Amino acid sequence: MADTSKEGRYTGEEQLVIAIDLGTTQSAVSYCHLFPNSVPSVRIVNKWPGQEEVAGDSKIPSLVAYENSRPIAYGAEALEYMDTEGYYVAKWFKLHLHPDSMKIVDEPPVYGSASNVAPTFEIPALPPSVSLKQIYAHLLGYLFDHARNFFKNNTVDGARIWQRLGEKCTIVLATPNGWDTTQQSFLRSAAVLGGLLPETFPEHRLKFVTEGEASVHYALEYSQSNAWLRKGVVFAVMDAGGSTVDSTLYECKETQPKMVLEEVCASECVQAGSVFVDRAAASMLSRKLDGSNFNEPAYRNDIIDEFEKKTKRKFDGTQTNSIIKFGKDWDNDREHGIFKGRITLTKQEVESTFNEVIPRIVASCSNLLSGRKVEHLLLVGGFGESPFLRKRLKETFGTKGVGVVTVDESTKKAAAEGAAIWFIKQLVVARAARSTFGIIIWRPFDIKNPVHSQRKHKAYVDDDGVNKITGFFDTWIKKDAVIGDELCKTFNYQRIYKSLENGLGSFAVDIYAWEGEGHTDWGRDETGSLLSNMRRVCTLKADLSNLIRSLKVQKGPKGQDFWRVEHSVAVLFGGTQLRARLQWYEGDKLCEGPISIIPSSVY
Repeated sequence: MADTSKEGRYTGEEQLVIAIDLGTTQSAVSYCHLFPNSVPSVRIVNKWPGQEEVAGDSKIPSLVAYENSRPIAYGAEALEYMDTEGYYVAKWFKLHLHPDSMKIVDEPPVYGSASNVAPTFEIPALPPSVSLKQIYAHLLGYLFDHARNFFKNNTVDGARIWQRLGEKCTIVLATPNGWDTTQQSFLRSAAVLGGLLPETFPEHRLKFVTEGEASVHYALEYSQSNAWLRKGVVFAVMDAGGSTVDSTLYECKETQPKMVLEEVCASECVQAGSVFVDRAAASMLSRKLDGSNFNEPAYRNDIIDEFEKKTKRKFDGTQTNSIIKFGKDWDNDREHGIFKGRITLTKQEVESTFNEVIPRIVASCSNLLSGRKVEHLLLVGGFGESPFLRKRLKETFGTKGVGVVTVDESTKKAAAEGAAIWFIKQLVVARAARSTFGIIIWRPFDIKNPVHSQRKHKAYVDDDGVNKITGFFDTWIKKDAVIGDELCKTFNYQRIYKSLENGLGSFAVDIYAWEGEGHTDWGRDETGSLLSNMRRVCTLKADLSNLIRSLKVQKGPKGQDFWRVEHSVAVLFGGTQLRARLQWYEGDKLCEGPISIIPSSVY
């Protein structure tokens, strides 16, 4: 339980905060009841159905069991339906939601593989007749419902407090560093479908925070001492979880009267979490048991289960052998290392299961720290408790003067508890853009501009008589730019109408992310197709009907009537969610209207 008394007493309105970390392999929920003059205290939900024998277990497996399309069990209770005929269990489904850039590995095959093809991640299929959004909605609804019951039963006067605040509570969802508006919109819809929120709800009721930012709040809350954290210190936080390893670099800007942190550069998010160690173990085991009577799914699954629970978590690289008990005393196959229901894995075999992920984690962190004086690397997350991962990180970065440290508490719940602490403390006031963001526009053709000259054959004269070229990429925010919470940029637009018979219609502009190296002048090639490293993030859409009062008819070069609509889009880049407003002038009066943010399709 996090006691945030160092920040003083709470002075705002009474409210209830529920923070959820729906992870690839494990999920967790925390909550905080805030009321005037109280010392904020974050609690973790640590009792779950099917896990009663594990006292204080704060995480449950991210599993949903289905009979046809009907959910029948969640978490640990869903385990009994694994590999059972007539039932399907959704697992690792978070991998389906990752952006395409995270689903394909950019590095070449590791350790001298003969293949020249970059490996892709095998994502388990979803149960038939169940969509990804339904699975998310089912599990989010289950987590929320259980958290509600836990709060009522474990809080003094909990039922009355929930009756008073439950229907207006704030929900905080922790997401990987590599997710953006697209995934946030998906989760927003799933939260509504799962009954966490009504169809329409105030914007403040749903918040998103990156797992990296949640983790830094958790790590600083539970670190042994913050004496090292002084103004000007640069440090990194690595959250090693089930599917992703998120690394973020921070600079301490102030310690008094309140701690203030800023991101130094774009955070890293690499898909190299613990599930890929399990996957590698399954492949290794299949090869090891080739030709054995024990090379059957039931036996292999039992061995992998024990490997995940014990072997992987204890291995530090010094054990000569690791023994896994999976069968009975009469189960023997000495040729394949099995004796009395136990299989012996050599040090090399266990270490090989880490060989795919460790280099990616090290490379990702090295990229983050490159060229910067970093004193500390705080390691959190379930996979962050692996002795072997800790050892390899210390070997790599310890020689560069970076101390790899862990916190006092178990870090498996870092994202869930850290998300609630984040809501209370808000230590991070500026974040770095992970990509270069902008829009694709036209520009007046300039024969003297060498960039324009590349496509002079594409120039055309518009109705207003201006010679134009389309396809330019107009940069709004550059990668690594540090963005403050209140950063707002205004962009001016104009649109030409030949007639107003059908009104002004709506305005829409697509926002793109450039994920290639360096700068690009163009967003599209000469055929009009997006460049290969250009990704549509979302569309800003607004109704322009209110602008009609500000229009005046104008004459074109051939005497034809036309109308020019001029307006601005104010985009708020700060915080953890994108926001925007439509702006225009009626005389000297500045008017504003709403803008809808429509994300690109995710699944």
